[in-house]
Amino acid sequence: MAAGPDAEGAGSDGPATSIELSVSPSESADGVYQLSWTASGPVRIEESTQADFASVRVVYAGRDRATTLTGRRDGRYHYRARALASSGALAVGGAISAPVSVQVSHHPLSRALLFFGVGGFVFVATVGLIVVGDRRLAQERCDDRG
Repeated sequence: MAAGPDAEGAGSDGPATSIELSVSPSESADGVYQLSWTASGPVRIEESTQADFASVRVVYAGRDRATTLTGRRDGRYHYRARALASSGALAVGGAISAPVSVQVSHHPLSRALLFFGVGGFVFVATVGLIVVGDRRLAQERCDDRG
């Protein structure tokens, strides 16, 4: 029996024969980064905190060519892409990308508090200038009438 264009491994519905995965940036200070890949078919992106992928979490499955990940805590995260069959199951003998890693190291709390304090100072100074300017304008109007 001959395989048609929808058979696994044939046409654009078959599993990817090669996958290139990349991450940007490779170091994140806010837990946000983007994974992108090139593949000829659907893929599954797996995440692990272990370099050997002993335990994985699927963070994406489908035909897109990029996904943005957010909310990651401090630590090193490893990713790999695996080819999917048109059914959505892992493709038998399908391609697996070389792993990529990203290091998440959030800004220290002291820096966040410093930024918060500077923002608070700017806010109070702005409100103060508005209040002083409004009082001066009101005083000038009174002086002009009198």
